[in-house]
Amino acid sequence: MCVKFLNDVLDMNYFPLREIETMTRNNRKIGLGYMGFADTLYRLNIPYDHQDAFELAEHLAKMLTDVARDESIELANKRGPFPNVGYSSYSNNKKKPFNASLTTIAPTGTTGIIANSVSGGIEPVMFLKYSRRTFEGELLTIINPVFLENLKEFGLDNKMIMDHVHEHGTISDIQPPDVFDNGDDVQKFSELQKIFKVSHDIDYKAHVMMQAAFQKYIDSSISKTINFPSTATEKDVEDAFLMAHDLKCKGITIYRDGSKGWQIINTSGDKNNCVSNIEPMKLPDNLPAMRFKVKTGCGSIYVMVSYDQKTKCPLEVFIEMGKSGGCTNTWAHGLGRLISIQLRYGLPVEEIIEQLKNIQCHTPLPRTLSKRGEKISSCVDAIAIVLKEFLLMTKRNNNNIKTKDKEKRKDCPKCGSGYLVHTEGCVKCQNCDWSKCD
Repeated sequence: MCVKFLNDVLDMNYFPLREIETMTRNNRKIGLGYMGFADTLYRLNIPYDHQDAFELAEHLAKMLTDVARDESIELANKRGPFPNVGYSSYSNNKKKPFNASLTTIAPTGTTGIIANSVSGGIEPVMFLKYSRRTFEGELLTIINPVFLENLKEFGLDNKMIMDHVHEHGTISDIQPPDVFDNGDDVQKFSELQKIFKVSHDIDYKAHVMMQAAFQKYIDSSISKTINFPSTATEKDVEDAFLMAHDLKCKGITIYRDGSKGWQIINTSGDKNNCVSNIEPMKLPDNLPAMRFKVKTGCGSIYVMVSYDQKTKCPLEVFIEMGKSGGCTNTWAHGLGRLISIQLRYGLPVEEIIEQLKNIQCHTPLPRTLSKRGEKISSCVDAIAIVLKEFLLMTKRNNNNIKTKDKEKRKDCPKCGSGYLVHTEGCVKCQNCDWSKCD
C-alpha cells in the first residue's frame, strides 16, 4: 500500500523546473522507511547497543526492501520499468522494478512528536523526559511512553526518579541503592537501566554499527547522527568516519556535544554554554563585563555587557542614558532587561542585533558615527551596534588576531571603518566582507 501511495504522490506532484520533473519521472525514486525503532527495542527489552539490536535492524531493513521491491516489480509488469532502467544496475535483470530506489531512513523528528512522542527514524531516544513550548506559549512536559509504562508496571515511578530524569534526561547515572531500599526494586531498576539508554549513553561505535546494519539493505542514505560527548577527541571522530567507510555506510553525520557556542539541545551539563533552555540560565554572582559609550541624538548611552568567561557568550545587558532620568531611563532599563532574559533563554545575540539595527529616530544626531564608521540612526540602533562591537571584540580575542595600533590602521575602502587586518597574505575588513589579496 505504501509503495503504491508514494508512486501516486510522485505522479500527482508538481515540479518547479522541467528538468527536475524529467529526472524524477525517469528514475521514479521513492523513500519508504521506518520510525520508532528505539521504542521497538524498548518494548522488546533489547539494549540499543546489543548484538540482538543490530541483527533485528538487518532483518527489518531486508524485509522492508524485499517487500517493496516485489511490489515495484509487480507495478513494472503492469506499467513498465522506470525509463532510465537501461542506465542502471537493473539493466540486465530479467525482472526490472518500477522504481530506481525504494527505501531510505528519514529523520521523522516532527512526525514522531505528532505520533505521541515516537522515537525518530532509527535514532536512539535523545531524552527520556523533556519539555517543549507550544506556539501558544504553553509548556508541555513529555516523557517517553514506553519508559513510563515500565516504571509504573514495576512500581518504580517515584518522585526522585522522575525529577532526576527531567533534569538529566537519562537514568544511567542513578545508583539504585541510593533510591530504593528494597533489594527487588534495586534489581528491577538495574535491569531497566540496561534497556532504557539514551543517545549519549551509547558508545559511538554502536551508533555506527546500527547505521551500517540498516544500510546493508536500504537503497538510499540513512538519516542518523553519531552523538559524541563533549569529552570526545579528534581521534574518536576520525575513527568513526573510517569505521563508517569500512562498514559501507553511504554517509555519516557526527556531532560532538558542546562543539558550538550555541546549540539547540545541551547535554554536557555546562550551564554556562549558550543553550536554548526551557528555563532561563541561572547566572553566577560575578561575571566579567565590557563597558561601551555611544553618542546619540538623545545624549550618550552607556551599555554594560556581561559575558561568560569560558564561552564569551553575552548573558546580561545593562543600559544607562547618561544624565537622563524619568521615562527615558525607564525605557533603557526595560530594554536591557528584555535583552538579558532573551540571552539567558539562549536566543542568539545575532538575532537580537538583527531586530534592533537600523531602527530610525526622528532626532538622530547629524553625522554621528560609531567607532567602525557606522551611522547611528537611533538609541535602539546604538545598542545593536554595541552588541555587534562586542561580538567582534570577543571574536578577535578568541582567534588571537594580531592587529596594528588603531592610529596605524587604514580605513576600509568599502565601509570606512578602521578594522583592516593582514591575514593569510590578504588585507581583510573585520566589519564588512571587503578583502584584497597581495
